[in-house]
Amino acid sequence: MILTEVQLPKFRSWDGAGATASLLCIAHCIGTPLLAASLPILATTERVTHMGLTVLLLTIGAVAFIPGLRRHGKNYVLLLGAAGLTMISSVAFMPEGAVTEAVEASMTIAGGAVLICAHFMNAYFCCCPICTEKSTFGWKAGN
Repeated sequence: MILTEVQLPKFRSWDGAGATASLLCIAHCIGTPLLAASLPILATTERVTHMGLTVLLLTIGAVAFIPGLRRHGKNYVLLLGAAGLTMISSVAFMPEGAVTEAVEASMTIAGGAVLICAHFMNAYFCCCPICTEKSTFGWKAGN
């Protein structure tokens, strides 16, 4: 097979949105300390922004992973997504000062990376030829 013949799976819109939101969360986590030094107002809104992004990730995750599980029946994709969401949620809603900034940043970046992988897997399994023909639950995909 020639490399140009390889086709990447098409993203369903929610998996693309979820991967993008996870990437935004990682960029926010990396960029905020750098920008907060020059724009102190960012330091005061950082916690609210983190919580808002987490709620967005939870919503998109539910909309993407639950129908994906119904379509392809791969429980581990849902578990991987839940693990990423748990990592991000645990530090976002933890009381201020409960963990160091380094721990918070590490868990957010790791959780975002896990979520991106889960969305890639979900999109792949929802578009693979086997899942397109039939799903684990016995109905044709797309119904």
